[in-house]
Amino acid sequence: MKRILTIASFLTLSHLAWAAPAVPTGDLLKLGVVPPETVARHLSALGLSPDQDSAIRELVKKAKSETSTLDTSIREYRDLLEEIVKQPAASIDEAEARLNKLLEAEASAKRLQLRTILGINAQLTGDQRAKALELARRDVELESVIKAKIDRIKSAVDAIGCKPTPAIEARGQAIRELTESGDLAEVDRALDKAIADLGIDEAAQPVKPVDFASYEPGNVELTALEERYRKVEEKVQGVIRLSTLRQLLQAKDALDTAKAAQDAVAAGSVLTWAESVLP
Repeated sequence: MKRILTIASFLTLSHLAWAAPAVPTGDLLKLGVVPPETVARHLSALGLSPDQDSAIRELVKKAKSETSTLDTSIREYRDLLEEIVKQPAASIDEAEARLNKLLEAEASAKRLQLRTILGINAQLTGDQRAKALELARRDVELESVIKAKIDRIKSAVDAIGCKPTPAIEARGQAIRELTESGDLAEVDRALDKAIADLGIDEAAQPVKPVDFASYEPGNVELTALEERYRKVEEKVQGVIRLSTLRQLLQAKDALDTAKAAQDAVAAGSVLTWAESVLP
């Protein structure tokens, strides 16, 4: 059973915790209501007075305290409901009673959300509210752009057909952490840089076969080959460009073939190529 309560999720920004909206941002904007996260993201742009800042902090503090209790109740009532539903001969009356408890707790949470959202809006002046609504609409558009870029990156990485390198995973984690900060403009810039560094447009082009045999094999003694392979493997972990990864997959196949044939010269040529393309 999916959790219905969303107010338990708080975004911390400038020492304030803001409850996530009970209704979608788009619906709030249609009603002319400012989403709390918009206030959190654009504190400096809105220019809150000390009194406004203090009042909003108190609203959020109270909501956070009450949310903690409600969240615990919802988890408990949900578990109790799931427990009886799983029983082969569950009592319908008892199941309904437990469902009612869960629904009551969820309704209380939603009422708390509503009071908090409207309370924050009430603290804003007309000009601040108009500015916040303008910023919120801009954020909605930017969120759509960001989602499209994330989907594009994910599709490009998945199309490579191998597990992302640690360098790619680290870049993704950094963007996820940046997203949690709420700075959408910075997230958008980070995604643009990631798209450029990954070379997504380049990676979409047909991959050219590499003529590994045209490269000198270098030292093909067994111990030397093993050491060369180890060093190449280490460098591969730092690769971000997808077109390079596609070529490295060719190299892996060529190495596997050379290994199966016990062809040290062919293996050496593949490693020489890899050493030439890896930093």
